[in-house]
Amino acid sequence: MSSKRDLTKGGVFHQLMRLGLPMMWGIFAIISFSIVDTFYIGRLGGDALAALGFTFPVTMLVFNVVFGFVIAMSACVSRRIGEKKYDEVRAVIIVALALTFIVSVVIAIVGILTIDPLFSAMGAEGAVLDGVKDYMTISYISFAFLSLPMVANSAIRATGDTLWPALIMTFVAVVNGIIDPLLIFGMFGLPRLEIQGAALASAISHFLAMLLGLWILGKREKLLDPMMLFVRNTWRISVKPILTVAVPVAIGNVIVPVLAVLITEMIADYGNSAVAGFGVATRLESFALIPIMALASAMSPFVGQNFGAKEYARIDESFSIVVRLGAAIGIVSFVVFGLFGGGIVSIFTSDVEAVRAADLYLKIVAISYAGLGWFAIFVSTMNTLGMPKRALVLNVMKAFCVTLPACFVGQWLAGLTGLYVAIAVSHMTTGCYLLWWRYQVRQKGFTVFSGK
Repeated sequence: MSSKRDLTKGGVFHQLMRLGLPMMWGIFAIISFSIVDTFYIGRLGGDALAALGFTFPVTMLVFNVVFGFVIAMSACVSRRIGEKKYDEVRAVIIVALALTFIVSVVIAIVGILTIDPLFSAMGAEGAVLDGVKDYMTISYISFAFLSLPMVANSAIRATGDTLWPALIMTFVAVVNGIIDPLLIFGMFGLPRLEIQGAALASAISHFLAMLLGLWILGKREKLLDPMMLFVRNTWRISVKPILTVAVPVAIGNVIVPVLAVLITEMIADYGNSAVAGFGVATRLESFALIPIMALASAMSPFVGQNFGAKEYARIDESFSIVVRLGAAIGIVSFVVFGLFGGGIVSIFTSDVEAVRAADLYLKIVAISYAGLGWFAIFVSTMNTLGMPKRALVLNVMKAFCVTLPACFVGQWLAGLTGLYVAIAVSHMTTGCYLLWWRYQVRQKGFTVFSGK
């Protein structure tokens, strides 16, 4: 590994920026991926767009399962790099990729067999259900092409290189944007595949990303050795630490879409325009949170390497930096949405009530983005430090012991406004709790990082 990517040396702020800035662009590229799909499929008509809408929660669910392996890869690899245990690094990488492939195949088989009953139960029927089948069959078959490059990119990031993962994510978005209209509309002599074309374009772009990611791991980093799969010790030293992180993270990630569904059902009491406004607002929120997501991605390899090298003071300094950056991001978002929220929302919808509902959400909730960012970054750090069960407990408590009860009380007291205030309060409360947790960690000299 290049000395430039040794995260146990050099200025902490410089290292975090070197890691985080490329990830900002990469995350932006991936978010734009779904926007491009939605744009082109929307031109096919309402049934096709509805079909895509039905697939979203299911694809997010299976994505979150695989994301457990993404976090596990980063945590296990970065810590072993910090400990200079490079043979174990190679073992963890090849086993994590193998487990990801196995899980992807199982998801594909179960998914294909349950398309009809699952989506029928969700309310899809007729032409919409046919569209769902067309899209999800290809998506399930090619699911490994999505999951393997995600996990491979995580291993590359753990070495201290976030530039190549960001370039790969950008490559995926560009290739998909080029191929999408060709296959959807049958341009330049290609068959018109409509919604199947969107799924196939995604499969092709992710397949190319998989090849690129594995090539970088094998040829550039010299960390991919498939023959290690046949060495008995490889599985013994790798499976338990990977699953110890992956399983709790996957469970924790499933909580997010479940909570979103429950909150959406509460907002539905105020009409379709309120739901539409909530949808637009949360998409804009995802863009505003890109810097925080990038910081979380940067913290994982940084903390992992420094924890492995026992450079605890550098970890503490990184916490101080991200706390301030998270606060700054939150303040900027609050000011921008407070001043221009309604105008920004009106770009996406002409429904006056939807604009009003989205603007209300952004003006209230944006003030709590600092707390939301602190929570996301600290929970991600806990996973890296071998504390995934504690991170899972925090996710469960935030969702079902803080956010959901607060939303019920807020809605009862002040309707939609009260519900949004409750969301903001839950973000700030849990974020501030983790600031207190950090103080406790400093007082105990990082001994709580044993994960026991």
